[in-house]
Amino acid sequence: KLGTKYTKAFNTVYKDENAAETLCVMGCYGVGVTRTLQAVIEQSHDKDGIIWPSSVAPYQVVIENLDPSVEEVTKVADDLEKELSGRGIDVIVDDREDRPGVKFKDADLIGFPVRVVVGAKGLANGGVEVKRRDEDKSKTRIVPVAEAASAIDENGSYTNKEGKLSFSTRFHIAFDSGFQGLVNRYKRGVLFMFKNKWFSVILVIVAT
Repeated sequence: KLGTKYTKAFNTVYKDENAAETLCVMGCYGVGVTRTLQAVIEQSHDKDGIIWPSSVAPYQVVIENLDPSVEEVTKVADDLEKELSGRGIDVIVDDREDRPGVKFKDADLIGFPVRVVVGAKGLANGGVEVKRRDEDKSKTRIVPVAEAASAIDENGSYTNKEGKLSFSTRFHIAFDSGFQGLVNRYKRGVLFMFKNKWFSVILVIVAT
């Protein structure tokens, strides 16, 4: 509460039920990062979880390594991560030893804009799967490994329909280069930690 500090100085009054002039009591409310994220989630989600717009996603692309123990699969996933990162795209690799269904559900819950699936079966069939979070499963594309990075990054159509933006610009706040994103599994949900030298924001999403 700011009380009447400024309303008194500017003689800002209203008439009460007795028609007597009374100073307005001021309040203060700020729209911060946490409230902005909550508003984004409220407007952009479905029954499976969040659908982050690329402009504010903690990571634009998740690479699902379905066979982390297979050297060829892990190499393709790691190489694709490096190539996409080199193009300025924020990438995270899910190389947990878990069932594909679990990984896909977690990716949908978190809401990464683009999901890339790398597995031994897929590579044997000619490539990797690429799918946007906001598209139906029927839109999934099989892309040859050599063309995968370009297909994901083509004119920003997979990473950002309005064009690629840098991470700091996408948050519309003057974050410095020390900004980091950390995603960890947390019981049945997901723990996001956005960390900056000035503050930390923690958002917990629990699956039900």
